[in-house]
Amino acid sequence: MSASLPGSRDLPPSQYDLSTYWGRVRHAADIADPRTLFVSPSGLEDAKRLVSSYRQSLVPTMTPELWRAKKVVDSTLHPDTGEPVFLPFRMSCFIFSNLVVTAGMLTPGLKVRDDDPACEEPVSDEKDNRDSSLANWQPISQCSHQQRQCQ
Repeated sequence: MSASLPGSRDLPPSQYDLSTYWGRVRHAADIADPRTLFVSPSGLEDAKRLVSSYRQSLVPTMTPELWRAKKVVDSTLHPDTGEPVFLPFRMSCFIFSNLVVTAGMLTPGLKVRDDDPACEEPVSDEKDNRDSSLANWQPISQCSHQQRQCQ
């Protein structure tokens, strides 16, 4: 993110007016722009150099080229470490990453392996785990319709 680059001058948070709804929508669409996924390492270095020059007051004003560089830097670099974020976890890739999950959830008849012992429910002996407060407990299916609670 641009805050991890050298220089003391802060960049504006957005090129859009964030006090309006439409400005916030445009800003969100700008953050999620998938075109930033195709920036080469040399393009990232050029963007970092341009943003650094603005932060060091070598560039006086924000230009369209500087806004593009800020978008590339903000969408690629982690805000705390300054390292590039792994591609599937970038905000500009969330649509594509979630397509896989959504397709899996919507696929009818998809079989999932169920042999992981960590996912199984524990089976225990009823006599060992009996609690006096649960002595009168009944499953919901055995409650009568007139009762509000099982006793």
